[in-house]
Amino acid sequence: MRSLTVFLTLALFAVLVVAGPIPDGARDTVVHYAGYRVLTFTPESDADIALIQKHLQSKDLTLQQWTRILQKGTPIDIQFSPSDLKKATPTLVDKVAHTIKIADLGPLVDADYEHAAEVDRLNLHKRQTNIFTAYQPTATYLSYLQGKGGSLFTVGTSFQGTTIQGVKIGAGTKKIVIHGGIHAREWISPAVVTYIGDQLLSNSSFSDLTSAFTFYIIPVLNVDGYAYTRSNDRLWRKNRQTNSGSSCIGDLNRNFGYQWGGASTSSDPCDNQIYRGKAAFEAVETKAIANFITSLGGVVSYIDFHSYSQLWMYPWGYSCSVAATPDEAAQRAGGAAAVAALRATNGVSFTNQRTCQLYAASGVSNDWYDLTKFNIPSQV
Repeated sequence: MRSLTVFLTLALFAVLVVAGPIPDGARDTVVHYAGYRVLTFTPESDADIALIQKHLQSKDLTLQQWTRILQKGTPIDIQFSPSDLKKATPTLVDKVAHTIKIADLGPLVDADYEHAAEVDRLNLHKRQTNIFTAYQPTATYLSYLQGKGGSLFTVGTSFQGTTIQGVKIGAGTKKIVIHGGIHAREWISPAVVTYIGDQLLSNSSFSDLTSAFTFYIIPVLNVDGYAYTRSNDRLWRKNRQTNSGSSCIGDLNRNFGYQWGGASTSSDPCDNQIYRGKAAFEAVETKAIANFITSLGGVVSYIDFHSYSQLWMYPWGYSCSVAATPDEAAQRAGGAAAVAALRATNGVSFTNQRTCQLYAASGVSNDWYDLTKFNIPSQV
C-alpha cells in the first residue's frame, strides 16, 4: 500500500493571488492595519529575552507574537501597531537586534480583502476555472469536493448558526479525520485540506488508500471566524462566540477538554492568542468536532492543519516533563516518515517533534485526541 505520509506531501502547493476592489459598503467595517509593522528580533542574551517578554506582557501595549518561541539565537516575529511602535522604540526596538520583516501590513491586508471580494464575484458568476489559484470561501471548497464525488456530511453547527460540513471519501473500515481552519486567519490551511481531498478523489494512484481508509475531510472548522477574516479582519484568529461580561471572544485550540486551563492559556477573553474559554468545550465548534470524532468509531488518525511554521507535531502539548504518551513511538515514527516524504517531494524541511517542544500548550486538539485513544493525532 502506498504510504499515507507520502500522499500527504501533496498538501504543499503554491496559491496565486487574484485582486479586485473591496465592496464599497464594507469599507467602514474593515480593519485595515495601516502602518502596522512586523519586526523580527533575535535575542542574544537573557537580558534581551527578559526585555522582549516584558513588552509582550505589558498591558500598555497590544503586541502580537507571530512566532511563539522566545529563546537566545532564535528569531521571533512581533507585530506592532503604529502607537505601540512609537512607545516601544526607545525601550525595546532600539535595544534588541532586529530586522524589519514587514514595513507596513496595511497594503498586504487590503490586497487580501480585495482578493476575497473578487473571488466571491467570480463564484457568483460561476467563472472559477481552478479553485486552487485563489483562496475560496468555505462553501466553494465543499461544493468542489462534492462535485468530484465526495459525500457531504455535517459535523455540527457554529455559534452563529452556520452548518459545519465536510466531505467523506473512501470505503475503508479505518477512519482518518483531517481538518483545517481552526484558526481563522490561516487561509492556506483550508486550501491544503481541500487539495488533499481533491487528490484522493481524482488521482487513481491513491485508490489503495481510499479502499483501505475512509477519509473525513473538513476544510474549515472555524467557519464563522474564517468568513470574518475575508470581510472584516484579515488577522482574526478565534471564533465569533460571545462571552458574558466581555465584548471579547475565545480561541478554539485552547478549549479542548484535556489539561484544559494549563500552560500557555489565558483567562482573559481579550487575549487575542490563547484565551481558553470559561470551561472546557465551551466553544461550540470545539464541542462539535469532539462529539463528531467520538461518534465515528474506528478512527486511526487525526490531523489538524495550521500555518506559519514547518512543523509536524504530536502529543503531548501541555508539558514535556510528563511521561510520553503510550503511542509516542508510533507517533514519532509516523511524523519522521512524513517529514522525510515532504523533503523528498519538494525540498522543504519540516521538524518532527512533540507539540510541547515548540512551547507548552494546554487544551489543544491533538492532546485531547490522544487521550481518547485515536492512534496518531498530529498538528501540521
